[in-house]
Amino acid sequence: LTGDIKMVRGPKMYLPDPRFEVIVHRKLTKKQCELWYPENKEVLEYNVPTEWKYDTSPQSISSSNYIATISNCCLDALDNEFYGNDNAVIEDGGFNRSNTYSKPRTITIDNRFDGVVTIDVWTGYAINVVSKNGKRKLIVGPQTYLLEYDEVLETVNQGDGETVFLKHSNQTIRSRVSAQTKDHVDMNFDIRYNVDFAEPMQDKWFTIKEYIDYLTNCEASEIRKAISQYTLEEVYSNGEEIIKNALITEIDNDKKSAVKKYFENGMYVSDVEVLSAKIEDDKISEKLLSKQAHVVEMAINYSADSKIIEITKEIAKLRQTQKDLEYENTLAEIHNKNNLEAERINGEKALREMREASDKAALEAKKNLQPIKDAILKAKLAREKAADDQLLAYTKEQDKLSIDKQKAHTEAIKKVIDSISPDLVAAISTSSHDDMLKEVAKSIAPYNIAGAGESVSDVVNKLVRGTKLEGLLDVAIKEEK
Repeated sequence: LTGDIKMVRGPKMYLPDPRFEVIVHRKLTKKQCELWYPENKEVLEYNVPTEWKYDTSPQSISSSNYIATISNCCLDALDNEFYGNDNAVIEDGGFNRSNTYSKPRTITIDNRFDGVVTIDVWTGYAINVVSKNGKRKLIVGPQTYLLEYDEVLETVNQGDGETVFLKHSNQTIRSRVSAQTKDHVDMNFDIRYNVDFAEPMQDKWFTIKEYIDYLTNCEASEIRKAISQYTLEEVYSNGEEIIKNALITEIDNDKKSAVKKYFENGMYVSDVEVLSAKIEDDKISEKLLSKQAHVVEMAINYSADSKIIEITKEIAKLRQTQKDLEYENTLAEIHNKNNLEAERINGEKALREMREASDKAALEAKKNLQPIKDAILKAKLAREKAADDQLLAYTKEQDKLSIDKQKAHTEAIKKVIDSISPDLVAAISTSSHDDMLKEVAKSIAPYNIAGAGESVSDVVNKLVRGTKLEGLLDVAIKEEK
C-alpha cells in the first residue's frame, strides 16, 4: 500500500500478512555483482541469468514457493526410487532385497541467495554505504554489513579499475616519475609508496574517487621539485633520502618543525622506496657509470690503502705499546727495588732507634727503680730484723717456761719422795710382788705338775734366772710366813 521496504533481522520466524506485506527479492545488476562480489560467478549467475528471462510480474515465485517446489520434487523422486525399484521383489518365501542400496529421503535447501544483500568487509578494508536520501556510512572491517533495500556502495578507483573496497592500511602503490636535476640532467625514477589512511579522517576517505592517480600526480610534482634542487651526483648517491624527506614530512610554519603530510582524503605516505633511478641520456649515463666505476675503483684502492695504513698504524701502536709496557715494567721493578731498599734502611733505622730508645728507657727505669729497690731492701731487712727479734723473744719465753716447768716438776718429785715412808715402799713392793707371783704361778702351773719333787719356787727361779725376778719368790714366801 505504501511502497516502503523494511529489513527484518533474524534469526526469527517471520510470516507476513499477504494482504499488506510481501517478501521482496533484490536483484543486483551485473556491475554491482562484479564490484560487490568480485570473481564470484554464482552471484552473477543468480542475479543475471543468461539462458532464461525473469518474470517481472507481481506473481513471481517467492522463496516459500521455491522451497515447497524443491521439497515436492525431492519427495517425488524418493517415492519413485523406493516404490518403483525393480530390484525389490516379493517372493513366496518372504521379502528378498538385492544388493542395491536405497538412500534415505533427504532434501537440499540452497538459501544462500535468500534474504537481504550481505557484504563481508575484510581486515584492512573499508566500504562506504550510501542511501537514496544521501546519508553515508563508513564500515571498517573486519565485520559483516546487511544492506538496506535502498543502500548501495560507493566506488573508488585503485588504478586497475573500480572497486567498492578501499584498502586503508599498508597499501602499496608503484609509480614512474621523470625529473630533472639541478645541472639539467633528465632522470626516471621507479618508486614504490606505502600508503595508509588516518583513522581520525574516516569521513573523508571516499572524497577522492581517483585517489591513486591523485596521489601519484601530487607526489610526482613534489619529487620533481625536490630533485631540481640537487646535482646529478648528489641525486645519484642520495636520491632515496631526498625523495623521502620531500614526501613523508612537511614543514609546519607555526610549529617550525617537520610534521606528517596528509592529503585531503586522509591518506598519507608512510614509507617510500626508490626501486630504480635511470638517466635518460645514454652518453651521460655511460660517463656517469664510467666515472662511478673510476670512483669506485679509487674508493676501493683508497679503502685498501687506508686499511693498510690503519693496520700499519695499529702495528706501530702495538709495538710502541709493547715498548711502553716493557719500559713501565722496568721502571716498576727499579721502583720496587728502591722501595724495598728504602724500606729496609728505614726498618733498620727504626729498629736501631727503637733499641736505643729501649736501652735509654731501661737505663732511666733502672735509675728510677734504684730508690724503690733500696726502700724494698730496707723494708725487707726491717721485716727480717723484726721477725728475728720476735723469734728471739719467743725463744726466751719458751726457755723461761721450760725452766719454770722443770723447776715445778723437780719440786713436785721432791715433795712426793719426801712423803713416801719405808713402810709404804715395802707394802707397795709386797703388793706388786704378790700380783706378779700370781701371774707367774698361773703361767708355770704346768711345769709344777710335770716336775717331780721340785717346789714352785725352784721352778720359778729356774725360769727367771738371770732376771730381776730371780729369788723374788723366795722372799715373798718368807714374808708370807
